[in-house]
Amino acid sequence: MPTIYVRLPDLYARFAEDVVNQLADTDGTGTPDPLVISRVAEDASSEIDLALRGRYRLPLRRVPTVITRLAADLAILFLHPKSIPEAVQKRADAARAILRQISEGKLLLDLPPAEDAAPMGGLVEIASGRKHSPFASPVVRNQGSGIRGQ
Repeated sequence: MPTIYVRLPDLYARFAEDVVNQLADTDGTGTPDPLVISRVAEDASSEIDLALRGRYRLPLRRVPTVITRLAADLAILFLHPKSIPEAVQKRADAARAILRQISEGKLLLDLPPAEDAAPMGGLVEIASGRKHSPFASPVVRNQGSGIRGQ
């Protein structure tokens, strides 16, 4: 089971309470069904874990605010099983675009990386047929190897 990144109070904080209640009310009482909220929160959290897996240690010890926001945008999408309003779809698409950038390492969270993740920000230069690299230190340049790691 994934770490849950969004809860009912988070949804209330981002969306109108009556809208959330209406979308998650399965028995006509005017209150959200806890199982529905739990299901959409788990679905959103699982999707986020897919983007974070391999890049960050899971479960997250500290959940950045941006992750809660993205989870809320996905959860509200999942609360619309039939007809999805355009604004809701756009928010979910934007959330998924941010998650894709996180997954690709283009956006970084202030979290410890996964132990098996490739080092982020490390540079490797491979040069063939060149005596000197403009990026290499004098020590490496003098060795003439053409390969330099950082």
